[in-house]
Amino acid sequence: MTLPEEPAGIVTLARGVRSQTHALDFFTEPTTAPDGTVAEMIYWERPQGGQVFHGGAIAVGWALSADPKLQLLVRNVLHHFGLLPRGK
Repeated sequence: MTLPEEPAGIVTLARGVRSQTHALDFFTEPTTAPDGTVAEMIYWERPQGGQVFHGGAIAVGWALSADPKLQLLVRNVLHHFGLLPRGK
């Protein structure tokens, strides 16, 4: 199996790195991350229109409930997408 081509225009905003860790590859097969990268946070403006933000980690939902810095980051992403808090 080969990995699909990455679409043009994807911007990596952050990379999660852990040494000596195991991860799952694109096909959910166990793998080791040679450079330690276990997650990437990306932003992509699709050529056909639309914007994509991806948190890039299984635990990002849990972290959102516990990490004020991540909460602020996601609030800023939603604001960038044109979403405002209720009542604003």
